[in-house]
Amino acid sequence: MQTQNKTLKPKHLPIIILLVIVTACVPRAPIPVIVTPTAQASPTINESVDTSVEESTPIAATPEGIIVLPTVDSQSVPTLDQGIVSESSPTPQEVASASEPTSEGQILGSIVDEGYVQPPTETPRPTLTATDRPPQQNEGNEVAAAPAATITSPATLIPGSPRLDRSQMGIQLYFNMPAEGWEAVMAQTGQMRVDWVKLQANWAALQPGGSGQYETEFRLFEQHVETAHNSGFKVMISIAKAPRWARNVNANEDGPPDNPQDLVDFIRLMLERFGESIDAIEVWNEPNLNREWTGALPFSGQGYMQLFVPAYNQIRAYSPDIIIITAGLAPTGDSQFSVDDRTFMQQMYNAGLASYRDVVVGIHPYGWGNAPDARCCNNVEGRGWDDDPHFFFLDNIEDYREVMLRNNHDVQMWTTEFGWATWSDFPTQPPQEWMLYNTPEAQRDYTLRAFQIGQERAYMGPMILWNLNFGNEILIGNRVELAGYSLLYPGFETGLTLQERPLYWALAQRP
Repeated sequence: MQTQNKTLKPKHLPIIILLVIVTACVPRAPIPVIVTPTAQASPTINESVDTSVEESTPIAATPEGIIVLPTVDSQSVPTLDQGIVSESSPTPQEVASASEPTSEGQILGSIVDEGYVQPPTETPRPTLTATDRPPQQNEGNEVAAAPAATITSPATLIPGSPRLDRSQMGIQLYFNMPAEGWEAVMAQTGQMRVDWVKLQANWAALQPGGSGQYETEFRLFEQHVETAHNSGFKVMISIAKAPRWARNVNANEDGPPDNPQDLVDFIRLMLERFGESIDAIEVWNEPNLNREWTGALPFSGQGYMQLFVPAYNQIRAYSPDIIIITAGLAPTGDSQFSVDDRTFMQQMYNAGLASYRDVVVGIHPYGWGNAPDARCCNNVEGRGWDDDPHFFFLDNIEDYREVMLRNNHDVQMWTTEFGWATWSDFPTQPPQEWMLYNTPEAQRDYTLRAFQIGQERAYMGPMILWNLNFGNEILIGNRVELAGYSLLYPGFETGLTLQERPLYWALAQRP
């Protein structure tokens, strides 16, 4: 891995050391996987990390996870049978656990061949700087100040920008920061004029000590959810990642609890504490990926329904109004690490999903380097990610809808993750070649058009963009994929604390 020359401040040393350790721990010759990130809370500052060392390999996170990146062959094109995955946001704790070898060298994420990495979904796991950490009181550590939130002047309004309904729009936020930093995020999100914000409830991080317990991370999450609600946003919570105390199977991979009642108890605790601030709950993230669904429950749509039904019953016992969303699936094919998302959805219907008429179906229709209106298949010579419907935004949406109608389930679909990544303006090489296909202007235009496509269809509900604020210097320097989706990033050229992608101001200034 190449290293940038820069002056290191003392506060950066712990995270730099952590990154070196984590990178060194990644096993060699990894199996390529596509990942969607799942947001995770950071460990306490004095928390230990596995320091076993092996030859280093670059790591990256997609919106739902972290992956080890093989060397990219510019001519290689991924094949469908190896699959695709989506994501959430990682933290040092998650990064450390991801570095532990798994069977066959499996790493987090979706499955594809050597040259492929799927875009992040759910929420990727960013590496945190000292100022990103939540308040800590351990061994006299002081609470770090919130990072500054400098915003540059808006760009000129783009002629012809579509008129969009803000009630059908939202964005996923990284929340693991002190209250002052969260207030800045609320202001930044408010400028975009979207009604929804999505936060991932990483159960393992929020309740590590056992059922019924809640400590620093849980209280921080509770505070930020309430602040978002009081700021006028509708709040979507996505629950994922059972804690180790609730699982006895392969703790090196994320997965559901062995006993669904444990999830019911966690949901009850959240609702009792701050249920009045929650508008929608997504039950799990990308369960068609083995990295998100390793455990005692079957790795299938039927296995997912064994978790969904009791979670549904608990939420409905609390409120008839909270919107319940099935887990967004990762667009992927069949492999030992994944189940094709179309197949997995049909399995959910085989297990009785159609009998639930007061739910909505969650989807993650990523488009990689393909325009939202494009349909499979382009097969441009020398260009990958264009040879299968799973790589196309509109094909994904329409295939999901066909499965729903085939099963007489005419409810709305909510896009709980989508977006296009670009690596432009970053000083490092992109983690995957397809990111070079998208300029910041293409990211802007594709996203605006995708929102428009969704709002033109009565069966589509709100769409949650991935993501606002997962980009930082450390993620970019380490070529972590989720940074490519972030609308805010360090101002390398301008020297400003934050720079905005053109998409940020296009959303802020749309008609």
